[in-house]
Amino acid sequence: TGLVREVPEERIEALRARLKELVRQRESITDERALADDVKGHLQRLLQVEEAEHGRDLERGRMDAALWSANLSYIRERLVEARTALREIEWRLEDLDGEIERVRDELERSRAGGETRRTDVW
Repeated sequence: TGLVREVPEERIEALRARLKELVRQRESITDERALADDVKGHLQRLLQVEEAEHGRDLERGRMDAALWSANLSYIRERLVEARTALREIEWRLEDLDGEIERVRDELERSRAGGETRRTDVW
């Protein structure tokens, strides 16, 4: 006769380790998101600078349409890439948040399971 855990301690430890791993992954992806957001902001400012420069060149009569078009095209392509990267990072974070929630819920249920009295019958 004695008390037996309904959920083995090994399972609870495995869930704790998994939760810790997921939280670290989330922190890493959050850093990735911040960097991608910085890149997007830089490209947006660069686009504004390029447009202003183009306007000044037009006023001065020194327009190189091919160069301006190439610069603009390059910046816009990078901006699309940056926005796409941010969107994909957000999706990864959503998925990860769901997984974190599932592991936390399972860990809470496992902790709440408590112990059951076992009676040995001979």
